[in-house]
Amino acid sequence: MIKIGIDTFGGDAGALNPILAAISYINENKDDNLYLYLYGDEKQISEEIEKSLDKKYINNIQIINTNDFIDLNKDVLSEFKRHTTSMSLGMKDLQDDKIDAFISQGSSAAIRIFANFVGRIKGIKECPFGALVPTMNKNTLLLDSGANVDIRPEDLQQFALLGSVYMKTLYNIQNPSVALLNNGLEEEKGNKQTKQAYQLLKNDKRINFYGNLEFRDFPKGLVDIVVCDGFVGNCILKTYEGTSKELIKLLKSIFLKNIKTMIAALLIKNELKEILKNYSTENFGGAPILGCKKVIIKCHGNSKEKELYNAINQAKDYIEKDITGKIISTYN
Repeated sequence: MIKIGIDTFGGDAGALNPILAAISYINENKDDNLYLYLYGDEKQISEEIEKSLDKKYINNIQIINTNDFIDLNKDVLSEFKRHTTSMSLGMKDLQDDKIDAFISQGSSAAIRIFANFVGRIKGIKECPFGALVPTMNKNTLLLDSGANVDIRPEDLQQFALLGSVYMKTLYNIQNPSVALLNNGLEEEKGNKQTKQAYQLLKNDKRINFYGNLEFRDFPKGLVDIVVCDGFVGNCILKTYEGTSKELIKLLKSIFLKNIKTMIAALLIKNELKEILKNYSTENFGGAPILGCKKVIIKCHGNSKEKELYNAINQAKDYIEKDITGKIISTYN
């Protein structure tokens, strides 16, 4: 039996998308051994269940009622101390083994604090967000993508090991390649932190170390895993997202410019859709916090139903393939 908790609050578009994702997942997968626990407004959740859920699976969705949620305009630590929010209730149930995984679109800072409260695997110093990013040749795991701003060289080494276990176990990549994000390819490039991290990565035989990777080469998909601190990683993600949106706007404006460009758009419509589909992050779900004792997945605040649906599948795979157990065996 697998029990996955879902925070229905925290998303930019309100609670509807996570609720619909949960209902769709239960209806489509018809798994009697999967139970989803929805933390949020009981009235709203019940109404959607009544409208859309196959009655045969009515017991596969449980509701934990609360109308309280993390307020992003308030101090994160003070919000953490309130035990009535959807996030705090879910994380407490995760810690108490009432659920096996927890998914949230809420504040990254709050999720990171709660993750520390739930606990790290012995030997892990910092737990990074692992975001899968679409690139030219493959999907690249970016560690850290936003959890830890100030880190040490040995943390980057641990990120590489965590990412290697994750990519090998979940995506069957037998010897995942790892690059260190830097401002040059040469071994002596970078600041004190990256120079020291380079030597640690280079000398760790458990890591298939590619070497340094320049920022401009990240979209090429040269490696399976890229490690960096959370500040840089989050900047890459946001730049990636912003550039993609602006390029799509530019393409639309070009194709709608005149009759000639409209005809051209029709001729390549299917090919363009396929390219955009390959670069959609909706297919990946969320970013797991690697190194945590329990399965926690952070989704974008603007995640749509499809991305949240895939996050449920991601959490289920994480549990079934025992990624936590494999990380523990790597360090103990």
